[in-house]
Amino acid sequence: MSALPRERIERWARAAKGFLAWVWGSWRACGRARLDRPRRPARLRAQLVLWCILFGYAGVCYRLYTLQVREHPYWKDVADRQHTRTQTLPPERGRLLFRDGDREVPAAVSVQRGSLLVYGRRGRDVEGFLNKLEEALGPLEPVARERLAARLRAGKATYVRRRGLTPAAVDRVRAARLPHCEVVLEADRVYPFGPLAAQVLGLTRDGLGSTGLERRFEPWLKGVPGRREVRLDVLGRERIDAGDVRRPAIPGYDLVLSIDRSIQAAAEEELARLAAEHAPQGAVAVVVDPRNGDVLAMASWPGYDPNDPGEDFRAGMANRAICHVYEPGSTIKPLLVGTAWELGKGGSERAIHCPTRLKVRGRRKAIVDSHHVGSVREADVIVQSSNTGAYQITARLTPDEIRTALSAFGLGHASGIDLAGEVQGNLRALAELEDPRKLPTTLGSVAQGYALTVTPLQMAMAYAALANGGTLYRPRLVRRLRDRRGRVLKEWDPQPRARPLSARITRGPLREALTRVVNGRHGTARRARSASYTVAGKTGTTKLLVHGRYHEREVVASFAGYAPAEAPRVAFCVVAWAPDTSRRRKWGGTVAAPAAGRIAERALRLLRVPPSPRPAQTK
Repeated sequence: MSALPRERIERWARAAKGFLAWVWGSWRACGRARLDRPRRPARLRAQLVLWCILFGYAGVCYRLYTLQVREHPYWKDVADRQHTRTQTLPPERGRLLFRDGDREVPAAVSVQRGSLLVYGRRGRDVEGFLNKLEEALGPLEPVARERLAARLRAGKATYVRRRGLTPAAVDRVRAARLPHCEVVLEADRVYPFGPLAAQVLGLTRDGLGSTGLERRFEPWLKGVPGRREVRLDVLGRERIDAGDVRRPAIPGYDLVLSIDRSIQAAAEEELARLAAEHAPQGAVAVVVDPRNGDVLAMASWPGYDPNDPGEDFRAGMANRAICHVYEPGSTIKPLLVGTAWELGKGGSERAIHCPTRLKVRGRRKAIVDSHHVGSVREADVIVQSSNTGAYQITARLTPDEIRTALSAFGLGHASGIDLAGEVQGNLRALAELEDPRKLPTTLGSVAQGYALTVTPLQMAMAYAALANGGTLYRPRLVRRLRDRRGRVLKEWDPQPRARPLSARITRGPLREALTRVVNGRHGTARRARSASYTVAGKTGTTKLLVHGRYHEREVVASFAGYAPAEAPRVAFCVVAWAPDTSRRRKWGGTVAAPAAGRIAERALRLLRVPPSPRPAQTK
């Protein structure tokens, strides 16, 4: 029951007062007129009727006093509940911002969408209501129309369009004043660049971050909801007036990312080209700045469009850079050989004989090179990717030195990137180096990049350490957190984690060897060569592990490196799982190296790095 207006109460009080005055005047007039008095029974009946009328009016007045004075707060609350509905004003979710040269561009923004909620009510004209609804929203799908009609006839509440109403449609629905309808404003997440870096940005579900950065920084991005009261008429329709905004919504904070939009787009385009040429099960490319650990690009294939995920979007949701591991193969050789040189257990100019087949006592399988190397310098072990040479150099290290070196490069440990779902990799096999019976087998596997697993991001950061002089940085994906006024609330500074090698090794013989891998005559990554920049890096090819056994033909092809070699600005890692080998064998130098070389060259051009002075072939 709604509260009676005060004007109506005053009008009733004046009418009652006038009636009582008329009755009293009539009574006195009858006494003065000296008419023949009726008999006593008639007078008693008249008095009884009069007193009943007086008591009735007294009861009405008392009831009005009870409703409007004593019980006024209660009935006012009942009326407010019937004619007032409180709506939650969704806050604008914080933006995710890419770098694009010297400016910032939005990678994820929030827009207000309307949702129409229809309350079911038995006995209503369902067809007439649906016709009016279609006048405001446009034609409904036949199946959706039948389903809505059935729910309305059953008296059930239903959402007609969830987050599907544009501001113009919201205005049309409100202007139509449809009975028992409510327009709810909800935040809808939009990604202006579609599938670009979709695995990194993540998704939102029901306004909450569910994957990627959306989930990791949910407390900062979500904002604080507001509240608005809406007045309804007796038919449950929202009144035209906008209502009072009791508490405005507070928008979330913005995240400024280290990802460069143009470099990310280049990496994804080259991965798509790799996929078209070699049809792998999956591929990933990571590009970082070796000077501070900034992640410039993190691309995974296959991908998906977060604006329209589709039914099978889960196949493209995985961020393979952090949640998929692989055995690094020959890309681990520079780390182990460089450690031996650092500890004085070898040297780049030291002679070494690399037989094509090396039988190790205590190891069942011999260590084999895919091509003849012979007697060379130790630097050529990296250049020509000799398995037998790498084993001989790695055997000079103690198990503790091997474990310490790989851990210092960040392998087998979480990198600390601001993303959920990162896996650590696996270095547990290194414990078998302590067992003399397992030492030959495990050492031979580790020297060739087997028996341990890493993530592409870990390998990219390890090669960034080789590029910058030996400092391993924590990967930085978010640079700063700020509010809508531009005030910086938190800033992430570069964080050095370890120093596995000195600049004497990384900028000297190791850099020379990695440069010759790409630009040398005997290098294994000549397809990564650039016409403008000197690329340095190392290929890797390992057999694919399927159900605990190595597949005879399927491989994991990888390439890790940096450019330009003389003053590195980017470090990178490209990995392709199980490229198609039905026609011919695939290797890291034929699958991953070409894509990595193109990504490096495009990234350096976008960063406006001057061409290398002599990117020509070296011996």
